[in-house]
Amino acid sequence: MLNETTAIEVKGRSTVGRRDLKGLLALREEGLLRDYIVVCLEERPRLVDGVQILPWGAFLECLWDGSFD
Repeated sequence: MLNETTAIEVKGRSTVGRRDLKGLLALREEGLLRDYIVVCLEERPRLVDGVQILPWGAFLECLWDGSFD
């Protein structure tokens, strides 16, 4: 978790499927947090059912520039 508003899961995969999002999607249903993010080896960011899938480099850029505050 980041700032008690963001759930982050890290996957060492180059392709993240819906099945890989099972835990974050269950957490999202509870509605306790604002953002749900998977950091992975994919090449492009995308959004699946309210979960942001971010390449690790894009995640670090957002983290460093304060986008998650």
